[in-house]
Amino acid sequence: MDHRKVALALLLGLAVVGACHTSGPSTQSADPARTEQVRPAPPQDPGPCVDTTVLMDSQWRDTATSINTVFTKQRDFQNFWAANFGGTAPEVSFGNTHVVAIGLEEFPITGHSLTVNCVQYAGGKTRITYTHTAPGEGCTVAEDPVRPTVVLSYPKTRYQAEFVRLEADAEPCI
Repeated sequence: MDHRKVALALLLGLAVVGACHTSGPSTQSADPARTEQVRPAPPQDPGPCVDTTVLMDSQWRDTATSINTVFTKQRDFQNFWAANFGGTAPEVSFGNTHVVAIGLEEFPITGHSLTVNCVQYAGGKTRITYTHTAPGEGCTVAEDPVRPTVVLSYPKTRYQAEFVRLEADAEPCI
């Protein structure tokens, strides 16, 4: 074989090998012929909001502190419901569903609201984001203690719940 062809084949081979190499740190394995690329873990971006079903949205009148509770059994959910709302709790298929109760602290006047913005799986947790909105200045409100509460269900997950409370600007009066 012509030595020029051999040299050209070697140069082309090196060019192909060089083109296959990617930048970034690498780790040498026990086998010196094998090199693995070490890449940073992808960011833990939250997933999309999952579908939820609102089971109760009320202005619960109670003096207890705020609640953020996840129910995984019908019996526990029924006991909570009977103690706080009276009657029988809605039937929930706890085999594939969780129920969460979110309640704010008690406010001395009406006009406060609680909105669940999103339930999503993020960073190994079930992130439940909700917003408290207060009545704006000059709004007509009654001096009647209220405690906004939302009870909802969402698809069952193995992740622990993380509650994230946001504060919204006061609701303007019309």
